[in-house]
Amino acid sequence: MLTLILGALVLAVALAVWVRGPRGELSPDAAWRAMTRAASRFGFAQRPTQTVYEYASVLGDLVPVARDDLGVVATAKVETAYAGARLAGARLDTVRAATRRLRVTLLRLLFRRWGRRRG
Repeated sequence: MLTLILGALVLAVALAVWVRGPRGELSPDAAWRAMTRAASRFGFAQRPTQTVYEYASVLGDLVPVARDDLGVVATAKVETAYAGARLAGARLDTVRAATRRLRVTLLRLLFRRWGRRRG
C-alpha cells in the first residue's frame, strides 16, 4: 500500500512539474519547437512538406480544443521567422500561456495514437 501511495505521489509531482514547464524566456521559435516536439513524441510529427499553418491545422483537427492555442503559436512563429517581428509584452505572454496550455492538451494525441494501434 505504501508503495502505491509513494508511486502516486511521485507521478503527481512529475506531472505538476511537466505542466508547469520552463519559466525562462520563451521565444515564439522555442514555443513552436516545444509544441512540435511534444506532438512528435506522440506520433504526430510535422512532415517536411508541411508549412507551419498546415501542421497547426492538422493538429487542430486532431485536438479541436487546442485549435486556438495552436493558432496563436503558429502565428507568432510565422511573424517572427518570416516578417522579422519582435514580440514583447502582452503578446509574448499570450504565446507563453498558449504554450503552457498546449503542453497539457496535446496529451490527447497519446490517446489518438493508442486508438490507431487498436483499430
